[in-house]
Amino acid sequence: MMMACLLPIGGWAEVETDSVAVVTGALDFTKADSLPTGEGFTWANDTLKLSDLNIEAENENGIVLPDGATIVLSGNNTINFKHTMQDTGAAIKGIGSLAFTGDGTLNINSSYEAINAAGDLKINGGKMEIETTGESSDGSITSPTLLSINNSEINLNAIEDDGIFVYNGTVEINKSTLNIHATEEEGIVCNNATISNDSHVYLYSGAKEAFEPSTLSISDSYVELFADNEPYKYQSLYRNAIVTGITNSTFKALGQGNESALREGEQADSTVIKMQSVSNSWVEGYAPIEIETVNNSFVRTISPEATTNAVHGEYTLPASIEIAEGEELIISENATLTVPSGLTLTNNGTATNEGTLHIKAGGALESSTSIEGIIIDDNQMVGTETIEAQSTRIYSAEGKIIVIASQPTDVQIISMTGAVVASANVSGQQEFANLASGVYIVRAGEEIVKLNVAH
Repeated sequence: MMMACLLPIGGWAEVETDSVAVVTGALDFTKADSLPTGEGFTWANDTLKLSDLNIEAENENGIVLPDGATIVLSGNNTINFKHTMQDTGAAIKGIGSLAFTGDGTLNINSSYEAINAAGDLKINGGKMEIETTGESSDGSITSPTLLSINNSEINLNAIEDDGIFVYNGTVEINKSTLNIHATEEEGIVCNNATISNDSHVYLYSGAKEAFEPSTLSISDSYVELFADNEPYKYQSLYRNAIVTGITNSTFKALGQGNESALREGEQADSTVIKMQSVSNSWVEGYAPIEIETVNNSFVRTISPEATTNAVHGEYTLPASIEIAEGEELIISENATLTVPSGLTLTNNGTATNEGTLHIKAGGALESSTSIEGIIIDDNQMVGTETIEAQSTRIYSAEGKIIVIASQPTDVQIISMTGAVVASANVSGQQEFANLASGVYIVRAGEEIVKLNVAH
């Protein structure tokens, strides 16, 4: 095995070890008359292939690549970069657009930026483990126009810098896992952001916003933001951000903000998280949440004064939850909250049930306080139950529901999904026919009964 020291600026040398090719100094592939060659990497047709390469660089940059270059990752690769120039330097520098592919791992330890592309930056596959310790004018990973992350995993610890900085451009995260811990700055700064296709994104800031986009769209993904920045109290999501849509996703904006940390252009009343559309999703925030259109979703708003958990439309819990003491569960009119098999809804707070609470067989409801309204519990026996009140009789027979009322009574027949399938004001006897086989809730005035209809 051979050992070598770092070379002066601009120099590089290959060092052989038992299992890993080590390069000291910068690798600059922009100069056609002096292209580097060696073990652990190959360069051809604007493509740099890395295979179990360890780079020790003390220079203006670690690797420099021309416009349109691609890095293919194979095996386990490491770049340890110490910048020597004032206000510049990256472990990997693309003078134009830059792309990553492959299924290998790239470890970057940088005293300044990790990856800096002067054009679009696309990461398609592989795993990156990155730590940066310096503060730059941009971010640990930066592009002026586009950062596209597909089928990749990135774990980034930015101690003094923004995690990702695409100030006037777009961040696209697709089928990827992204975990950013920014100690002193934002996790992601960009103009537009889209997160989709089973992505998992976790952003943390210890001093400012975890996420600072102008617009944000999320589909089929999990996104969790946390701002832990006492005493500055920036919100985890940028105050002026517009969430254009959340679909089939979980979105949590945790960490409380207030008016003491307004940025230029922000309004003192802009603590509201603004969303245009939410459907089939769990949304949670440490700020008032203002949604223009919400369907089949669970909206949890946390504040020191009161925490509310509101169900809109038909929503099935993805995990067991507890409504803690001092919190309120609100099931809106015509809404249905379903607790599936294997999960538990624990209620130690208060509940307002204007819709339907449906406990599936194998699911559980544990409540220290009473919950009024319609509660369907499939764990209980269902039969042709008959209720005889002072003025009302309700039963099922021959595929029909029969209601007999001695005085005018408003009657609703409600399906297990919470939909009202029939209604009438009954005085005397009325039969409700043309019902599909199944279980129904019948509300007759103040009386509520669950019936099984069979043909």
